[in-house]
Amino acid sequence: MPELQGRIVKEALWLEAELKQFHKKPENLAEFTKLATAVKNDVEREFQKQMGDVSSRLDTVELEKRCVGSLIRGLFETTFRRDIELSSAIDDIQIRYKILMAKENTNGVRDSMFTSAKVLETIVEEQVSRLSLPVENIVSTVVDQLEGTISNLIRSLPRMGQFPVLQRFACAKSIEELQRNKEKALDFINLRILIEKGYVGTKQRLIQDHYDKEDKVVWQKDDGKASYENRIYRKIRLERDQLRLEEPHHAEHDDEREKSIDLRECTVRIYRNDHKKVELIHHRHNSEPNYVSFDMDGEDVQKLISKFCRVGFYPKLEDGGRVERDEEELKRAEDQDIRQVEVVYDMIREYMDVVIRSIWSDVMKTVITLIINQQVVFFKSDFLSDLINEGMKLTEESADAARNRKAKQKRYQLCKGILGITKQLMHQTE
Repeated sequence: MPELQGRIVKEALWLEAELKQFHKKPENLAEFTKLATAVKNDVEREFQKQMGDVSSRLDTVELEKRCVGSLIRGLFETTFRRDIELSSAIDDIQIRYKILMAKENTNGVRDSMFTSAKVLETIVEEQVSRLSLPVENIVSTVVDQLEGTISNLIRSLPRMGQFPVLQRFACAKSIEELQRNKEKALDFINLRILIEKGYVGTKQRLIQDHYDKEDKVVWQKDDGKASYENRIYRKIRLERDQLRLEEPHHAEHDDEREKSIDLRECTVRIYRNDHKKVELIHHRHNSEPNYVSFDMDGEDVQKLISKFCRVGFYPKLEDGGRVERDEEELKRAEDQDIRQVEVVYDMIREYMDVVIRSIWSDVMKTVITLIINQQVVFFKSDFLSDLINEGMKLTEESADAARNRKAKQKRYQLCKGILGITKQLMHQTE
């Protein structure tokens, strides 16, 4: 008897699982349409509630800590921020080594002076390419979170319980739309990264074109002054490898009004602690060096560095010297090479900081706009029509499917009856 009972129980469980694959046939299409509308409204309301009711402003408003919107924002503020910074981070020695070695390969040589444009373009393009992986990871993580939320939400609706097939359809259709939105978002973000890579070289060329046309005055101040060889100058012009100091007024002789200095005989020291003092040291042959010193504010200092770099002259920064001397190739580098490396290094770091902040913000906005908000749009519009169309298909169950379902229902009821009889017999024998 126990063996027979076990076999019947096994058969009943199998039939029960099979019957779950069938559906209860909607008897009245009008009533079913009302039911589908109510389901659509429930899904739309609950999904927006899970997002914090503020899906379009997920990045700016205060959210309930337990809602999914808060979890997603936490992923961006912690996981994604960390991953995107790590993806573009390389060892300081390694990046300086790349810059130094690029000196031998760069095609941006002018008057035997090293220019940074091609080096920055090459290294930054490589750094930007590394952002693709963390972007794909965060988008996949967010979509996985939303997929689980949508599935649990639809399965928890009591109205859907009477139509298991329709419930499975609603889950599958919603997740299908979610995956479609994911692909759109990834395509948009990858295009954004591609544009960022292409913009690096374009920006450098635009800067150079502008520089070739603009006035070469690097410093001019009516109430300030620059001194050189005990003379006062109020304007400094940069012309290729020549720095020209001019005193437009009150000069006794024309040759005293202008002084030309060869940059290849100079070093520039910029005191970045206060961003005020700048010194140009002219190392003249067989004589003591002379100095040009003048004051600048922080913005003018950055412009000065930029103008120097465009002609391939790299100023020596007072708090520089971060190149590790124990690296063999860098150890052999000359002092001017090290200054060049440091300036290009700072340019790359500053550029990538801007790119990372921009990409981080753009990815979050893209996920909100093209994935979360588009999922809300789907629930508000196409979701209802999809439910009704699927319900109409349910009313058109084929004769073979109906016979198969009814046969299994009879077998299931028979098994339950036999189990009831066997329990009674076992109880009587005891």
